[in-house]
Amino acid sequence: WTTGVKKKKITLKANKMIEIPIIGRVNSCYNEKWGTPRQGKYGLSSLATIELNTNIVCRDKLKDLEEHSHTILIFIFNLNKIKNSQKKNFLYINNTNAYFVHQNAKVTPPKIDSGEKRGCLATRSPHRPVPIGLTICNIVNIDLFGMKIQVGGVDIIDGTPIVEIFPYSLNYSISRNVIHTPNWVKPEKNSGIINLCIYFSFASFLDILGISKLKKIETNIQFFDDGDSYRNFNKLRNFIVEILKIDPRSRYSKKKTKLTLFGIKLFNSFQLIYHHHKMCIKVIRFLHTSNLLVEGLNPRTINWYNRLKNFISLDM
Repeated sequence: WTTGVKKKKITLKANKMIEIPIIGRVNSCYNEKWGTPRQGKYGLSSLATIELNTNIVCRDKLKDLEEHSHTILIFIFNLNKIKNSQKKNFLYINNTNAYFVHQNAKVTPPKIDSGEKRGCLATRSPHRPVPIGLTICNIVNIDLFGMKIQVGGVDIIDGTPIVEIFPYSLNYSISRNVIHTPNWVKPEKNSGIINLCIYFSFASFLDILGISKLKKIETNIQFFDDGDSYRNFNKLRNFIVEILKIDPRSRYSKKKTKLTLFGIKLFNSFQLIYHHHKMCIKVIRFLHTSNLLVEGLNPRTINWYNRLKNFISLDM
């Protein structure tokens, strides 16, 4: 945490930086960029908890936020990768430092099949001059004593630093009738939802059912625990379907690799393993990371794939 905010006058000049305190961190069901939706509306079953920095945020500051149904979160893209060869031109912030790095002026939005590049400021890309993002999510619960905010419909990864929180209201929104967007960002072009056939193997069914019946869960999967194993099972299953509907594969994965077995790390301690063949996805297993099949291995690595292919049937 940043322990406090210094009281001093700030004058903004070219190539100058200001210190931004982190007011909270996210505990999310998502652990990596692979599988995290680009917008929260594509993962309505997802949940996250914001643990607030009590050195900066007191209870009085949090009061009355519960009267709103949705909130705007301003966060830092703290997982952006930096190459040592990059020139120091743009602001980058990690957990401890802020410094300037070079980046490409144009990026390739993930859902443009042609691969055309667009100016980074015309996209929602995390790779931008100042790596700060904005997301709108619904407020599920506010714990004034624990200083936590539970939110749903999220598109942010576990550990993401939060730098500001605002209430969201339609009163602040611009009428859709006066908004113009290019064709490549219109909903029908950029929704990412594909008509995929998604089904579960019997083994994955048992995996999810077993997790749903656990009385004490030490990981972020407890978000889905409301005391009823049947409801927990349906929540978890729907969450998995939402992830796979957006087809988490990158353009490179679709065109350059012949691998069809993929995995996603979720809830800090679980791996979702699935087989993607043409327009069908088969959920194979949902395993704890202590399981011998995946223990010590990150999903989608060569060692991970080589170990799993000998034990898992890829029959569709």
